[in-house]
Amino acid sequence: DAAFYDKHVADFARQFAPEEVRRSSKAVSLNGLHRSIFDAWEVKPRPASLVSSLEQQLGECASDPRLLRNTLLSAVQELQRPRRRRGKSAGEHLDDEAAARVRAAEQSRLREVVITCLGRMKALVFNAAPERTGLAVLALAADDVRGLLEVSEEDSLADLRAAICSQQWLRLQELVGDIDDRLPIASSCKRKKIGR
Repeated sequence: DAAFYDKHVADFARQFAPEEVRRSSKAVSLNGLHRSIFDAWEVKPRPASLVSSLEQQLGECASDPRLLRNTLLSAVQELQRPRRRRGKSAGEHLDDEAAARVRAAEQSRLREVVITCLGRMKALVFNAAPERTGLAVLALAADDVRGLLEVSEEDSLADLRAAICSQQWLRLQELVGDIDDRLPIASSCKRKKIGR
């Protein structure tokens, strides 16, 4: 209803319009206000996804273990634990299923970021003269990744092993195991072996 719109657009604009529109001289007339609202609320480009920014950050920090660790920690924080898949999808794909596939693709990209970071950190620390700080940074990073792989009380070992069978989770498990084997004994005594 046009009468309702004309009656309430000014109140709406005063409450929800950006500050520069509310202060502008165009905001006095109703038609000018209407146009300035839509001009000010132009569609802004969507910010890059967290995964994309982590992938970009990974490309920029190839030789610094501390930057690699920060990238790894950000990726691990967003990464979900492996889960057993229950049932099989059949028939038409629903919107929820499409969203789940998008989340699964992002999780896969996050796992690749974690694998790359951990692999680069391992190469930097063990191929160069290992400094005490480099070993400590690598041990902390491996501990964070290990936390994703540990069996929680509500997960059974069989369910977790079934989920870990994906190639990315196996690569992560192998990387953490190799790092555990190569770290000094004093720092690895607190580490737990993951279902080997």
